[in-house]
Amino acid sequence: MIGLIVSGGNKVNDDILKKYSKKADFIIAVDKGAESLIENNIKIDLLVGDFDSINKKYLNILEEKKTSIIKLEIEKDDSDTEAALNYLIKKKFSKIFMLNCTGSRLDHTFSNVLLLKKLLDNNIKGYLIDNNNRITITNSKVKIEKEYDNISIIPLTLEGINVTLEGFYYKLFNENIEYGSSRCLSNFLIKDFGNIFINSGLAIIIESND
Repeated sequence: MIGLIVSGGNKVNDDILKKYSKKADFIIAVDKGAESLIENNIKIDLLVGDFDSINKKYLNILEEKKTSIIKLEIEKDDSDTEAALNYLIKKKFSKIFMLNCTGSRLDHTFSNVLLLKKLLDNNIKGYLIDNNNRITITNSKVKIEKEYDNISIIPLTLEGINVTLEGFYYKLFNENIEYGSSRCLSNFLIKDFGNIFINSGLAIIIESND
């Protein structure tokens, strides 16, 4: 089962929204994230949030459609996005896409990126996508198709990572990359697809376009 979470950060363009909506078996709108889904006539299976940002017009539309709603308290331990993620984790989804989860608030953006680690810990493939980037966190193998111009690998664990790259311009074989190093920024594929092997440690993989 594939889940999609559409949050209330910077909106992805309509093509990206439609692309990942078609892949999803279940769509959760988080607060204001419902607005772009409604505007594109995409069915929302569940609305989650404290509803501090959604336009009441859109909330009324979903209530009239009898959409399932989980209303959260404004003062709570988890963010609205994490609450939506927890719902899909409990339902044993195998893959989750997260849209509209980046923006001008770097604290929110960084926190949402790190939620990918929570998915990894639950054996769920997780991806955070915005208009320029697709991000995942891994401790194993990732197959990369040639969809983005740049591919960066950032160590996330203090002991660094050991990495092997296949199909990339800058090749690595069992290379140790220390935590905080920028060595694996801005690589790119020279074939239609490549493989990233994180032999040890934990890494953020960021595919991006300028």
